[in-house]
Amino acid sequence: MFSDLSKDPPVLYFSMATFFVATAILLFLSNKQPQKQKELHNQYYDNKDICIMKHVNGLPLADHIDCNIILREDRFVFSFGGMHFELELSKIQDICIKTEAALRGQQDAFANGSSPQSIPENPDHTAEENYLIITYLSTEVKCISFEIGTSMLSALIYLDKIKDYHGAESTQLL
Repeated sequence: MFSDLSKDPPVLYFSMATFFVATAILLFLSNKQPQKQKELHNQYYDNKDICIMKHVNGLPLADHIDCNIILREDRFVFSFGGMHFELELSKIQDICIKTEAALRGQQDAFANGSSPQSIPENPDHTAEENYLIITYLSTEVKCISFEIGTSMLSALIYLDKIKDYHGAESTQLL
C-alpha cells in the first residue's frame, strides 16, 4: 500500500529542488518589475525640472493655457501643443515669485510695458495666487509670467538653478 521511501528520495529531492528554483526565479523577476516601474516613475513624473503652469503673458499663447515648462542645462523650453519656445538661461536678467497683491501694488511689475492689471482677476479662487516671473534680455527687456498653482516646488527649484547658473555673486538675480 505505501511505497518504500528508501527508493523514492532522488525523485523527492529533485521535485523539491525544482520547486525552490522555480520559486526563486519568480521572486527574482517579480522584484525587478517594480524597480523598473519605480525608475521610470522617478525619471518622468518626479522630475521637478518639468512642470505645468498656466501661461499669463509674454508668450504668443492664450492666457491661462497650461504650458509645459522644462528646465534644461542651458535653457528653458516652454511648450503647448505643437508650439515650442526656448529661452537661453544666459539671457535671463531676473526670475522671481510674486503674489498677486505684490504685482498689483507695483506699477513696474512688468518690464515689457504691460501693467499689473494684465494679471487677470480670478473670482473662482479663494487663495491668493503666486506667479513665476522671468525677465530676460532680447533686443529689449521682456517678461514671461506663469501662474504657479500646484507647481511651487518646481518654481523654487527654477529660482535656485538660475541663481546657481549665474553664480552666487550675481546681483541681477533675486
